Amino acid sequence: MAGPDGRVYVANGQVFVYRPDGSSAGEIDVPERPLQLIFGGPDKRTLFILTHHALYSVRP
Repeated sequence: MAGPDGRVYVANGQVFVYRPDGSSAGEIDVPERPLQLIFGGPDKRTLFILTHHALYSVRP
């Protein structure tokens, strides 16, 4: 999923973040395996992370 900052966010065991040039921008650790990612909130800059048992939100 592409974020509002042009980075790509991938849910695969944790959340991996890549810059537009494909280089790694880091990871977002969550306590459970992420299933789905979506940006939302009033400015569409909050990343919501759905897992089997919870919904997390972060401002990357």
